[in-house]
This record gives sequence, C-alpha cells and structure tokens, in this order.
Amino acid sequence: LKVIGYDPAVAPERQQIITANGIIEVPKLSVERIAVADAEATEVEVICHDIPELAGVRGLLGLSFLKHFKTVIDYRQGYLELV
Repeated sequence: LKVIGYDPAVAPERQQIITANGIIEVPKLSVERIAVADAEATEVEVICHDIPELAGVRGLLGLSFLKHFKTVIDYRQGYLELV
C-alpha cells in the first residue's frame, strides 16, 4: 500500500482478524479506488496484513470490494466474474 500512497502504520483504525496463529489486530483504512480488470470500486475499506510470499498470494478481495458487483465464482472453471 505504501507504493500507492497509503501508510498502514498511521491508519486511523485497527481491526481484529483471525489467522492460523490466532487473533491479531491489523490496520484498517479506506482506499480511494480499487480496480480489478474492468471492475472498479471507490472508497473501499481495506485491512492490511502481510501474507507470506511463499503463499503465492498478492492480496485478497473481500466483501468491501465484492459487494459493489454481481459476483460469480466458478471453482471448476477457475474464474471470477464481476458484473
């Protein structure tokens, strides 16, 4: 997030989340705009938590983003559709 101008260290709020290692508090802030392919949402609340690089995950889309769209997840075909 620092690369796009947001510093989680000075986030105005914190949120508890449950991880494999227990409950932790992480920074929570509002991002002006998030775009995934052609889908875009504004003023999206995000929580900030480092995911180990070995996991091969660069981020997770949560309901604060997905609620802006009709969302279709097809596990068998391996795709996500946002309308």
